Amino acid sequence: MSIGHNLTLLDTRLGLLMARLTPPALAPGPRKRLSDELHTLHRKAGWPSVRDLSRGLGVGVASSSRIHDAFTKPRLPAWGLLQLLVVELAGRAPDIEPEDEMKRFHRLWDTVAEEAEARAAGDEEPPPLHEVHVSRAPAPRARWAKISRRPEPGQVTGHSLPPEIKRVLVDTLAELYRTQNQAEELLEDMDFPPQTRPRWDATQDIVTYWRQVVRALELGAVQRGGVRQLLETMLRRWPGNQELHKIREFLGEERQQPGGAAGNADTLYRTVEFVGSEEYPELLRLVRELVDADAVQLYADHRQAAYRVTEMPAHRLDRLRERAAHIAPGVEVLYGEYDFRPALYTRLEVMGPDGQQFEIPYVPNTTLPSELVPAVWAQYRTEAAQDANGHLLHTVVDYRDESGEAHRLDPERPLYNQGVRDGGQLGVTTA
Repeated sequence: MSIGHNLTLLDTRLGLLMARLTPPALAPGPRKRLSDELHTLHRKAGWPSVRDLSRGLGVGVASSSRIHDAFTKPRLPAWGLLQLLVVELAGRAPDIEPEDEMKRFHRLWDTVAEEAEARAAGDEEPPPLHEVHVSRAPAPRARWAKISRRPEPGQVTGHSLPPEIKRVLVDTLAELYRTQNQAEELLEDMDFPPQTRPRWDATQDIVTYWRQVVRALELGAVQRGGVRQLLETMLRRWPGNQELHKIREFLGEERQQPGGAAGNADTLYRTVEFVGSEEYPELLRLVRELVDADAVQLYADHRQAAYRVTEMPAHRLDRLRERAAHIAPGVEVLYGEYDFRPALYTRLEVMGPDGQQFEIPYVPNTTLPSELVPAVWAQYRTEAAQDANGHLLHTVVDYRDESGEAHRLDPERPLYNQGVRDGGQLGVTTA
């Protein structure tokens, strides 16, 4: 068993070595009750190790260290992770129905989250059980962002279905797909990314859920005609449904009209970005509370998350930063407006001024070339990167396309707007 898991070994049962995770020190209240219930469920499931649980959840879903933190850290775990753990543990425990247990834990989690939000809104701190010092190294800046230049006036800001068409579509969805399994099967079939789907909440009205799904599609949660993809997927299952055929006919007619929405390739993405936290569900919930109730998640991975909103009043950004600091101390909150869908590159290859090759993983495609330069110079000795006055040497960034031709990049335009794609090769040279 690896050092750092801080596991307390118990006695053997049926010849197996059991390992119990140490609960966090918490004051009495909803957060402690949630922790106690999770550890009780862990016991009923036979105390599986964090590695076993990680394997059970599937490759790449949740690391052992993240699962360990959910059991042992005072911080409220993200609901997405807790939901997976509860279902996995309940499935291993005798006489426990996973779906019922998940709903029970969801209610417990909501109580803790609501208490934390109310405390944050009142700027109150909970009475400490005892002083705890947490060693938190500064998160590496995976994003060197600043607000991108605003699009030109008159740029199209997206397209919504007419209210009557949307109402028919939502009602039809609610009639044909009434359970979570049915909903997830439909969204999987149409390639709706899991990380951008509205959360299924068993306590909410089914019509409300499908309204959120359609709204997410209107805002671009699925690229290239999300509503049309939804219709085509539904019609494969329900080829005789007349309401679906009428909606498809309407969209087909609208597409042919001059200046119709389908003819406008550009869509404005007003985007809130968070850097330095994995509390993705809580941050999305915060954005929906303070900025846009229909905000859509664009990506959430490697301590970075981006959410699309319909607008961002200036005063809301400051409030968002204040509240986000309660959820994830040190998190950076950014806002930008783009004419493409923000996403994370898997990697970029960068050649330094002296020919050294670097690979930078998980860079947002909204990054400016000028923001990459300090990250590259950070790999060199200070004297190599500075001129006689102590300033960073003036540099330029080139992009080498698939044919091998080099293109000089505008330092203040996002990488994506200049043709850089995932795995792109860049070069930083002194001017």
